[in-house]
Amino acid sequence: MITVKGISKFFGELKALDGVSFEVEDGETCAIIGPSGCGKSTLLLIMAGLLKPSEGEVLVDDRAVNSPLKNAALILQDFGLFPWKTVYDNVALGLKIRGFSRRAERERVTALLEKFGLKGFEKSYPKQLRRGDEAESSYSQSNRNRTPNPPDGRAPLLP
Repeated sequence: MITVKGISKFFGELKALDGVSFEVEDGETCAIIGPSGCGKSTLLLIMAGLLKPSEGEVLVDDRAVNSPLKNAALILQDFGLFPWKTVYDNVALGLKIRGFSRRAERERVTALLEKFGLKGFEKSYPKQLRRGDEAESSYSQSNRNRTPNPPDGRAPLLP
């Protein structure tokens, strides 16, 4: 379960969020909807542990989120792919950073690329992909350390 309690965020005098609270039960789907500039991305960054709130707290399974979550993925609108890296290198990046052996990296990346329908695109760059394939690559990248099964086998939140 995810619990957001009284989250506020200030950037100087600007109040980006003011007392946001809600709960998302295990297995439940939640959408954060609002106009541009209302704080949606700020809230998601706080929930992922990438930004500290000015007030309030986020709990995941009753544990406070005080640092980046290792078992969660945040995929923003632009997919977060490095344009100068191939699909393979984008997916492998986190494994390289965490010190996986080349063999373990290759096995895991190959499995993810097959799972998300990107086999054969390993040497392609993000600009060479369709938007749906960019989403798949981003979803694969976010799952490099874990491999959950999305409900329909496709990346969520396609543009």
